[in-house]
Amino acid sequence: MRMFGLFVVFILISTQTAPPTLQQGVYTDAQADRAKTTYASTCSSCHGESMEGSAQMPALAGPEFLKHWDGQTLQDLFDKVQQTMPASDPGKLSNETTVDLLAFMLRSNKFPAAASTELKYDKELLKSIHIKSN
Repeated sequence: MRMFGLFVVFILISTQTAPPTLQQGVYTDAQADRAKTTYASTCSSCHGESMEGSAQMPALAGPEFLKHWDGQTLQDLFDKVQQTMPASDPGKLSNETTVDLLAFMLRSNKFPAAASTELKYDKELLKSIHIKSN
């Protein structure tokens, strides 16, 4: 009976899928494209048209952004955007809009898109995806 129990544990462990990584692609290009208009109307006046940031607002693309978020999760980034943006009306963005903006930021930071699977608001999934600068 003990061998059977160990076998069942092995099967359960081996069938669990590893969380996706940013290098595998976690958003679609269509999703990132949807966020362009939102970014232009809601974010670009502070963060710049090219996401370069300004003296007071952080960059959302490039080495500074990646260095700041390195090792954190997409849920951490989601929470930051959701709770503090836009600066004039924090908390205004829906979960779906925020996730689309994450897709836009990921693409702007040269993380590859997935073929067909959009990034969804799923707290556990977002917690499992870590931002890595390399």
